Amino acid sequence: MTRNLSTDDKTILVASVKLFEHLDYDVVADIARELHFARFRSGHKLFEFGATGHRLYIVVDGEVEVRIPHMANVASSRMRKGAVLGEMSLLSQDKISADIIATESTTALYLEREQFMTLIHRHPAFSKTMSDLMTERLEDNDGKKQVGRFTLQHKLGEGSMASVYQAHDPLLERKVAIKMLRYELSQDDTFIERFKREAKTIAHLNHPNIIDVYETIEAFSTHFMVMEKLPGRNLMDVLNEQGPLSIKQAREILYQVAGALEYAHNFSEQPIVHRDIKPSNIIIDDHGHVKLTDFGIAKPPTRGEETIEGSPIFLAPEVIRGETVDGRADIYALGVMAFYMLTGIPPFNAKSVQQVLAKHLHEPPPDIRKWRPDIDHDMAKFIDQALTKDPQQRISNWKMIKIQLEPSATREQINPRDDEVTFITKMRCGSYQQAAKVINHLKKLMESDCIEFDIQLVRQPD
Repeated sequence: MTRNLSTDDKTILVASVKLFEHLDYDVVADIARELHFARFRSGHKLFEFGATGHRLYIVVDGEVEVRIPHMANVASSRMRKGAVLGEMSLLSQDKISADIIATESTTALYLEREQFMTLIHRHPAFSKTMSDLMTERLEDNDGKKQVGRFTLQHKLGEGSMASVYQAHDPLLERKVAIKMLRYELSQDDTFIERFKREAKTIAHLNHPNIIDVYETIEAFSTHFMVMEKLPGRNLMDVLNEQGPLSIKQAREILYQVAGALEYAHNFSEQPIVHRDIKPSNIIIDDHGHVKLTDFGIAKPPTRGEETIEGSPIFLAPEVIRGETVDGRADIYALGVMAFYMLTGIPPFNAKSVQQVLAKHLHEPPPDIRKWRPDIDHDMAKFIDQALTKDPQQRISNWKMIKIQLEPSATREQINPRDDEVTFITKMRCGSYQQAAKVINHLKKLMESDCIEFDIQLVRQPD
């Protein structure tokens, strides 16, 4: 093998390597341009046990042997053309776990760590390949992979930002969940900041219906969040399996989520808005206890957003418009989730995201009574009030919300009640604007005293 191998030849060689076979040609060609040649005599060590790797090698010809010192009972393995060596040490900065020795004259292509990291930043697809490799290796090794003092056992799930593993905490003898920021995102300062913010946010919240975070760890060139291991399933899985819930089941779940949100919205001097309330972020154990998770985009109230974050089906109109966002956006999402839990469908749905967002902005919410004639007055009223498009008119008094969602209270169907008081105010020569001022003032007075009410504005025909 000569040192005059062309870039095209190197590209063909790299493309034939299993690790890179899914990458586009342009990415592979760029990797090939950064590769250098190295020659090794028989007996030369490419890597030494206990050292930190600083190169990724691709064997071009010849043969290398992987030997684990002091483990004579473990058979060595031999690798030839196309083998990739040292990639995990570059990713993790872990020590090399074996001697890798040329057993004959061997030629290899290599990337220095600096070139490797440049390519990781330059090509998201290459970064994702490395992330998938990291995830695969963390799942292997017979459960012996360590993150800090924690021993990873198996993967629990995977999302767009992170993978989640079950792990063992030997100090406190308990199971924990560990969220790993995906490697391709761990090179992005924006996602790192979001990941750290999520950990700090939850760590400051102490509520029985909010997941606990124990600590964060930086390892393997990425970031990990150690959390309590929650028994049970997420609400989305329950709905997919069971279908619409009974009114009683829905109340028991919604009341607990409402308690968590009330706590977060009134937390200390800096309220926290979750901003991504949806069934997949609600965990329910076998005893019906609820935990709110995934504060990845949670933050204090904001006056405007350049980008829309959250799940389109649950987005409040003010979020879509980029206006002031506070806890009322979570209440809107809770109303959407209540509708979904009781009907199996969202109140606003369409074939495209743009159409869904337009319905949130302009289309009146459907009457849930068409799907659930068995719904009681309070639950239907909460959904109606929570889905009010104008946040200024939307229900936001947590005492009232929790009265409407209280599971243990006796509930009745939507019929006139014996304890209802009805009064009529007639306005002559008044405008709707004037009436609205009076009504809004009346609403605030009754909400402050936790008086259940319903206001209807009627205009008689001329």
